[in-house]
Amino acid sequence: ELRSRICYCESSDGVNWTKYAGNPVLDVSYNGDWDSLGVETVSVLIDDLAPANERYKMWYAGQYFNEYRYDFGYAYSPDGKNWTKYPGTVMEVGNATSWEGGFIEGPSVLKDGNVYKMWYTGYDLTNGKVNTGYATSPDGISWIKYAGNPVITTGNIGEWDSFSVQDPHVLKIGATYHMWYGGMDQDDTYGQETGYAFSSDGIAWTKSILNPVLQKGSPGDWDDTIASFPTVLLDNGVLKMWYTGEDVDPLP
Repeated sequence: ELRSRICYCESSDGVNWTKYAGNPVLDVSYNGDWDSLGVETVSVLIDDLAPANERYKMWYAGQYFNEYRYDFGYAYSPDGKNWTKYPGTVMEVGNATSWEGGFIEGPSVLKDGNVYKMWYTGYDLTNGKVNTGYATSPDGISWIKYAGNPVITTGNIGEWDSFSVQDPHVLKIGATYHMWYGGMDQDDTYGQETGYAFSSDGIAWTKSILNPVLQKGSPGDWDDTIASFPTVLLDNGVLKMWYTGEDVDPLP
């Protein structure tokens, strides 16, 4: 059975990567637990104030109940390679009629002062749209979903992100929150590109008029179907993005 797992690699320049020989570093459960079918879409941060064995913190989407549903789990590590799962889920999908009734996935977590803040994807079973919500936590385990969710939603019909606004990655630089996210329109299934939005509070977001800021490649390129699922770092004043590309649709 096809399963997804979480792996680790490292690089001195962000371009040439060496895969860790001990991969995967976070595996599925094999006891019929909630994450027995897949673990994926991770967010990792280094918490310098945490105990040494919990210095690295990971939130991930786990899959078991059906082929679409994901819930969130938490794991911790002293080195980013040896992970201990927190027992059970730390966040689950909403009720069937909510904006996140189908699945949640793609968490992006940062620690802002003493508060953990998460932006994440939710699938709406009632209208088939994929939007992004927000939650906060004092410890990274007990999460409170924002009552006004979702905080950033799909565009109007005809716009490039009219079907999905998903898999966000958020950075706080100074007093501003910056989000990169995957979007696609209703007529371009699996044709995701990457958009950008900014916010002063992490709740009210303004999409860039230049979206999508990272577009699919030209026909024949390795990323001519998808250029999305971004992760961004600020490195010595330069923003650097890693993203997923796809050139075959659908995958065999």
